[in-house]
Amino acid sequence: MLTEISIRNFKCIADCSLRLAPITLLAGLNGAGKSSLIQSLLTIRQSHQTGVLLRGHLQTSGDLVDLGTPGDVLYEDAETDLMEVAVRDSAKPELLAQFKFVVGEGGTIAKAPDLVPHLEALNITTSLPTAGLVLTGHNSRPGSALFHYLNAERLGPRKYGPMPSFRGPEFNLGTKGEFALHALYQHRNNAFNRTNDLRILNEASAKLGDQVEAWLAEVSPGVSLDLAAVEQADLMVGTFSFAEPGELRSREFRATNVGFGLSYVLPVIVALLSSEEGGVVLLENPEAHIHPAGQTRLGELCAFAAASGVQIIVETHSDHFMDGIRIAVRNGFLPSEDCAFHYFQRVGTRSEVTSPEMDKTGKLSAWPAGFFDQHRRNAAKLIKPL
Repeated sequence: MLTEISIRNFKCIADCSLRLAPITLLAGLNGAGKSSLIQSLLTIRQSHQTGVLLRGHLQTSGDLVDLGTPGDVLYEDAETDLMEVAVRDSAKPELLAQFKFVVGEGGTIAKAPDLVPHLEALNITTSLPTAGLVLTGHNSRPGSALFHYLNAERLGPRKYGPMPSFRGPEFNLGTKGEFALHALYQHRNNAFNRTNDLRILNEASAKLGDQVEAWLAEVSPGVSLDLAAVEQADLMVGTFSFAEPGELRSREFRATNVGFGLSYVLPVIVALLSSEEGGVVLLENPEAHIHPAGQTRLGELCAFAAASGVQIIVETHSDHFMDGIRIAVRNGFLPSEDCAFHYFQRVGTRSEVTSPEMDKTGKLSAWPAGFFDQHRRNAAKLIKPL
């Protein structure tokens, strides 16, 4: 498990070191640095995937993240042209996988100042189970579901979804969830390894497809998902039907006729349910287009996944989602020390982070101004005499 991340001169993050836990929640105002933490990991990963990391280069624009040039990424008021990203893994906490890059040539490249320590950092990374998995994909296995990243800009309702160009055993959701229908169709009969897995909602079946449908019904009661593959056209079709208890099921509806919520949350649910012990899920705004009760249940699902050995780093703007995690802790499903909360604020050009602790009742040690307190502020305005 990743236990610490240190970032320097990356976007609005001038210098910070943060604790990472089985579930790490990133909250704060827009443009305060939440996404930057996740993107710092992904730039390393995509640089390795394209082969440039081995040559000492950082690729800031690619398939995972498109941030422009290294000059665009360098912190605005940086005193040096050096960017750093470092992580620590619980497997060998004495080691720090530290990557340094100097931005040069008018901001067009970012290159390691010394290739020898850079390659040493790369060797350290690949020797660590979670760091290697996240930063290089080194410890992934064919057909495994050990790493998922879902962008905030996921695909909304479509009449059909694409299949990936390479349809191997990989569990590939796509960064926008574009392959979620195909991944679920391909792996729908996968069974959970542990009968006591907290993510199992439908006790009649341990199959992934049935559990996904059960969790979808937590968002939209009575919903059922039907998948069909059109192999000749490399397309997937997903339709939804609905039924109240004891009543006949409705006809099947196209995804475009049931709103944004189900299409937006489907890849999130698939990612959280499919992830194996030792895996990592990076999520941006999982609560998008979901009603408050559904957001809370998503938070609980994240906590259940973390309790099952999956590390989750999630960016959210939802206090309902956060409360789902707190409720899971209060109910004893997840130890409070397995949660890390970080609140990002922008002060001038730089990001500053406050990290309240949580006790076993789900209570936070501090409630920084702006940290999911808008409901209280609004209530105060509404009860104020006219």
